[in-house]
Amino acid sequence: MDTQHKIMKRPSMTAAQALVPQAQTYKSRPTRYTSQDPALSIQAEAELPSHDFNERFTVIPGISISTLSHDSSGTLGAIVYKNGSQMLLTNRHVVINEENERNRELLLNRVKYNKLRISERLLVRIQDGEMPVFHPPYQGGNTSAKIIAFVTETCSSLDAALCELVISPEFVKRTISGRDLAHPTDPGEGETVFKFGATTKYREGVIVQVSGNTILIRDNTRRVFAEPGDSGSLVVEAERNRPVGLYSRYHSETETHIAFNINAIKDTMEFSFIKEV
Repeated sequence: MDTQHKIMKRPSMTAAQALVPQAQTYKSRPTRYTSQDPALSIQAEAELPSHDFNERFTVIPGISISTLSHDSSGTLGAIVYKNGSQMLLTNRHVVINEENERNRELLLNRVKYNKLRISERLLVRIQDGEMPVFHPPYQGGNTSAKIIAFVTETCSSLDAALCELVISPEFVKRTISGRDLAHPTDPGEGETVFKFGATTKYREGVIVQVSGNTILIRDNTRRVFAEPGDSGSLVVEAERNRPVGLYSRYHSETETHIAFNINAIKDTMEFSFIKEV
């Protein structure tokens, strides 16, 4: 049985990992993220000390993220807590791939020649082998991308990853599409769910099958549930705002979308949606 991994260097691929598409297969179009988006209108822009420089953006579920990959990105699914630290939850395949290792030296060279601004404390973590997470995505070596987290743990069998946030909690919002989340619950067939992804934003679908920890979701009659770039989105009951899964990918053979049970992920990786007092 596959278990979680501490990330210090890229692990070898297991049979379970081989079933999960790697991030470079998700070639998403850049996602525009502004506070004028109606679904995010409850937010107020704030000064965020990213890289020890003043920048103006808010970290919130649904924004687009990437690691060192130049042509792929995914979605920040949720803000969770573990051992007193604030973490972002997303897919493993969004933050772990071979391209990241190839591009590590390129990033360090960009820093060396002042083509990418980064603080010394974050540079040390990258040199120590930790994988940074960017927003906006680091597509094409985007110099406007800012490091918001570092990958700390992954679970390949559930395609999940926890990444420790390195920004002040006051600039992080936990709401999804303007909604406060209730306690997570197990998925049920026939339930209407939604996700808020970086590519398609708010979309609803229907759970058509639950098999073990795997959830199959069908599009509703009007719009597709998810597209490339939405990987890592939290899947939530539409009626009660209770998380039920973490969106992973589209399965063309069954024409359904695959997500994994959020309670299984939470129990395996031992995190909480509520900050421990």
